[in-house]
Amino acid sequence: MSAPAATYDQQYQRARELARAGDIPGAIDIYSQLLAASPRNADARLGRGLAYARLEAWALAEADLLGATEAAPNYADAWSALADMYRWSGRPTMAIAAYDRLAELRPNGPDVYLTRARAQMQVGLPARARADLDKARTLGADKARLDAIESELAATQSTTTGSPAAGGQGAATTTAVGSGQGSAPGVPAAGGLTASNAATSSTAAPSAAPVRADVQPVPVAPSPAPGSLSAIRSGAQEALASDGYRWAATLGASVTDTDRFDEKWNDQTASVRHYWDGGSLAFEALRAHRFGRADHAWALDAYTQLWPRSYANIRYQRGPTADLFPHTSWRAEVWQGFGNGWEASLSEDQLNFASTVKIHGVSIARYIGNFYLLLRHTQIHTATSTGSGNRLLARYYDQGDADNYFELAVNSGRSDDALSLVGGQTHSGGASAAIVRYLTRDWGVKAGLSYSRATGEGHERSLSAALTRRW
Repeated sequence: MSAPAATYDQQYQRARELARAGDIPGAIDIYSQLLAASPRNADARLGRGLAYARLEAWALAEADLLGATEAAPNYADAWSALADMYRWSGRPTMAIAAYDRLAELRPNGPDVYLTRARAQMQVGLPARARADLDKARTLGADKARLDAIESELAATQSTTTGSPAAGGQGAATTTAVGSGQGSAPGVPAAGGLTASNAATSSTAAPSAAPVRADVQPVPVAPSPAPGSLSAIRSGAQEALASDGYRWAATLGASVTDTDRFDEKWNDQTASVRHYWDGGSLAFEALRAHRFGRADHAWALDAYTQLWPRSYANIRYQRGPTADLFPHTSWRAEVWQGFGNGWEASLSEDQLNFASTVKIHGVSIARYIGNFYLLLRHTQIHTATSTGSGNRLLARYYDQGDADNYFELAVNSGRSDDALSLVGGQTHSGGASAAIVRYLTRDWGVKAGLSYSRATGEGHERSLSAALTRRW
């Protein structure tokens, strides 16, 4: 007579016993059998993720632990394991985001604040680490552990006195490496700047200047700043600080071929960004060339934390000669994280050409595993026209870190312009693709291509590249 089949509880308990005894492959095998029967079992995902972590198979561990948090968003043990795994694998900024979620689930648990303090110290945020230690003390943290971490913090501060705080993980990955529709940050988007194609460009806004408005470049609209675990992989990683980095410098360029004109348009940008506790600030130098004419502009671009899971981006740009660039422009956007990986934003842009262009924006985004999805809607108002646009972006972090990814985006829009040469309503649309690769820990490259078209204005094709150095 054959023995009865083991129950789920018996198999699960056996897997835990094997893991405790050091037989990690045996434990993984049993957890895998349980997941084959129940793929969304958060306990089995958690167990196997921890087993993979013990083998330092970080990508497999991350996949299982993220799966556990998605299957059970309020499962505190899963968030704790995910945060610890990020810290063990040398990704403290990602650990902090997971600890933030854990603190929401266990607000009165002193261990949460102790472990988050260690991660804060790793990324050079001593003020936040101190606040976490003070919180842990009020909650009755173990005195020996607390004293040990406070000693580490004191030693760290003594060796970095007078030095700026470190910057954000992968902070140079997006707008520092290049952002938007195939262009580097601050590199103006090419093409006719009617309200229609500006609404659909991933980087451009329309010009309302009555003369040669179709050849005026405009500033990049920064990608969204994140508010939760998605902060690590969303569009504006400048909002967070990097693992030990205080600075990032970028050189970028793009070239655009248009159906309407024989010459190719080209744009360049150079930027330097500095990071500190709670934010960053970049200085950008921009150059655009159209029809044998060149123009220059400079910009200040800042990110700052506002309150838990909320960040803001503020940008000011000035073109002294206002030949191709707007004379001045500014941008403000606030992002708020909520739920499990969701975030939303409101934004306002104003471009001061010969007449003013205003752009109102709203976005919703979601972080799912190694994917980041964003939908943005904009309303554009000029002196003579109104327009609207929608953009859908998908980003895949194929190596499971915050630095390397593939990105695809599509956009569409329309404009109602009584003075348009093509008359009445015009439509536009386009698509872009980009890849970012960090060749070493400090050096990153980005390459992109884009395509766009608008009623009566033909097609445009653009190539871009950028090189970033972090230190």
